[in-house]
Amino acid sequence: MAVFDGRAAWAPDGGRVHPALILLALCLCELTSSFEAMMVYAALPRLIGVFGDPNKAGWLVTGHLIVGAGSALIAARMGDLRGRKKVMLALLSVAALGSLISAVSTSFWAVLAGRSMQGIIGAMLPLGIGVAREAFRAEKVPLGVGLIVTASSVGSAAGLIVGGAIIDNFDWHWLFAAGAIMLTVSLTAVWLFVPQTPGAAPDHPIDWIDGLLPVSGIVALVLAISLSKAIGWGDPRVLALLAAGLAIMAAWAWRNLRTRFPLINLRLLAERNVAIAIIVSIFMSLGTYHVMLLFAPLMQAPTWTVVGLGMSATMAGFIKLPSNLLAFTAGPLAGWIASRFNNRAAMIIGSCFGLAGWGLTSLMPDSVFELILLLCLISYGTTMLMTGCLNLVALSVPQASTSEAIASLSVVRTMFMAIGSQMIAVILSTQTITEPGGTAKFPGPGAYQTTIIWIALTVAAGLVSALFVRSRSAAA
Repeated sequence: MAVFDGRAAWAPDGGRVHPALILLALCLCELTSSFEAMMVYAALPRLIGVFGDPNKAGWLVTGHLIVGAGSALIAARMGDLRGRKKVMLALLSVAALGSLISAVSTSFWAVLAGRSMQGIIGAMLPLGIGVAREAFRAEKVPLGVGLIVTASSVGSAAGLIVGGAIIDNFDWHWLFAAGAIMLTVSLTAVWLFVPQTPGAAPDHPIDWIDGLLPVSGIVALVLAISLSKAIGWGDPRVLALLAAGLAIMAAWAWRNLRTRFPLINLRLLAERNVAIAIIVSIFMSLGTYHVMLLFAPLMQAPTWTVVGLGMSATMAGFIKLPSNLLAFTAGPLAGWIASRFNNRAAMIIGSCFGLAGWGLTSLMPDSVFELILLLCLISYGTTMLMTGCLNLVALSVPQASTSEAIASLSVVRTMFMAIGSQMIAVILSTQTITEPGGTAKFPGPGAYQTTIIWIALTVAAGLVSALFVRSRSAAA
């Protein structure tokens, strides 16, 4: 018997698809999505030199983030209504075209346009989880979600390591060419293996205003958060964007709750387990998701800073690799615990792993072995906790609204990750040490300690929140 006993799943030629092949296609899509998101970080130093401006290179990250956050809700909801396979194929096609544009362009604006188009695959995770819930038996869904989340972790590691290898040995255009190849492979896998379902088309007109209104609000908020890193929170442009984004989202929520047939059902977030999953994700986004934002400078800072280990960027990437490989078992373990017991147990265990890791990090590691151990503990707990949140949402809403609910969680995570990265950057700059005989500044021991305490507190808050999860969801 197969590990995943699916419902009827049919290939384009009418043949039956093995459930493991469906899972392979979903994992490949999420791996590719994470690779696309992370690969540009490895190329930032080179791209700064190519375009001659750190701000321009930074927009290659911001543009991808904005499009991903802005398109996730509407794309996921269209998948629920029109069939997830159709939408997945469309998103992968647009992203592949964007990769090709960036791969053959020398103009910054063309590269930015292509890179922003790649961001549209930010909706692949909610769509993939929706497909898993359709294709697999209920007791197998948590394990499937765990494997999909694990594929995301592997993709992130590959984006940093493979991306770094490409930048070190080839022209930077090949980075985007590699992305185009991976997207094409993912598109082919979805076409061949993901079953086509009709969706749950409503018997009433689609409320496009309800679908498009939050997109503008999300874009304004994410853009404000991204700009704040360069021009500060007090800049009038940042404040104006924040005010506009919050006003649009408030108007949308007011209209949504009074509409009989909204395109995006905001009432889903009132379900207790969904609300708790979002709260836990917010705490994670403010802290533990940014593990490398703390460990990368810690590993690469000069030894004269007392806490720095003086490693190269390549060495730092390889030290992170074991935690990514070990995390390959974290998602399935969280899924198994959820199936055998409940999601609350999986989330609590994941939180405990994370707390242990950050608690030991406060002792300030000074060897490669200690770094690897701590990164493994933290990454393992983070992956388990993320899997628990996704499973909690997926199994707490009606099947027809799965992608929509997961997309809401993803958008919240994206926005608070942007806020969290800014907060951690500010904390790390509270105490700096100036290079002897130079002007370069590095975070001091006190700054690292304060940051570690902050992240540990966010994990602890997530643990407390997880205690209130219902053992059985309303949808179950």
